[in-house]
Amino acid sequence: MHKPNLDEAAELSLKVISLSRPSSFSGKVEDAHHKHEELGAHVRIIAASHFLPFSISVSEETPEEPYQWKVTRRSGHTAMYAGIRSLSDNPNTGCTHVGWIGNYKDVKGEEHSCDSLSHESRTNIYKELEKHGAVPVFVDEETAHGHYEGYSKQILWPLLHYMSWNDSHPMNPAWWASYNKVNQIFAAAIGSIYTEGDIVWIHDYHLLLLPEMFGALHPKATIGLFLHSPFPSSELFR
Repeated sequence: MHKPNLDEAAELSLKVISLSRPSSFSGKVEDAHHKHEELGAHVRIIAASHFLPFSISVSEETPEEPYQWKVTRRSGHTAMYAGIRSLSDNPNTGCTHVGWIGNYKDVKGEEHSCDSLSHESRTNIYKELEKHGAVPVFVDEETAHGHYEGYSKQILWPLLHYMSWNDSHPMNPAWWASYNKVNQIFAAAIGSIYTEGDIVWIHDYHLLLLPEMFGALHPKATIGLFLHSPFPSSELFR
């Protein structure tokens, strides 16, 4: 994967920020705005986060499979979701959000895993979320648990919040396998919609393997990683 030098990295940052906030700069940094004409309407940012900012529930019109779906806003992570959504407000950019859809609710409001959904019901989820600029990632229940409640929350979260290795839970090899698998699933999902020139913007510690995995598949891709918690200092690892 191409590793840009500091000048290239700074230039790329200006491109992304100026596209999302066209009035943020003045003086010499205004040069970044000229990139709008160069990049133009062909720029799309593919944002990847663990969860999509949407929840799905079965439409009352289809109580039995194949289901039609209703989409509502998911609570939590409001600032991140709003920031990603704002990218589509700029006429020079588009944004597609890739993430796990989680469980769905039936017509009674009870939650269920998506594991048993028919192919047609899943296809209808894709079609409905496409209207909202989103692409769902489907992860089986066991893998999702090992990835999120396991490796992400029991290993990575404590370390990123300055808890020592001794304070975190003992490592379960199955958690690491799930973490690796979910990142691979995301890489494949992004790859299914990626076109040359897209900017891939990956969010937080749930997807730390994804930049390398996706970069291996698409060496020329522009990939960014935003970690939503400070990375611990080297003292924690000594």
